[in-house]
Amino acid sequence: MEGKIDWNRLTLTALAQYNVGTDELIFLGHSENVTFRVDTRDGENSATFKVLRIHHAIAQFGDRIW
Repeated sequence: MEGKIDWNRLTLTALAQYNVGTDELIFLGHSENVTFRVDTRDGENSATFKVLRIHHAIAQFGDRIW
């Protein structure tokens, strides 16, 4: 049995690997991927956002749908 995944922590770890800071993480959904909106500020303090998808299919559906 799989333990509960801390998606926020995993997301912050992944972003750190690419040197992407974040002002706010917003969970968008979970289907074939867990998806977050990542709000950031650039060097000129302009607001930008990125979308981060982490592949993790919902186990109960498996390959029947995808």
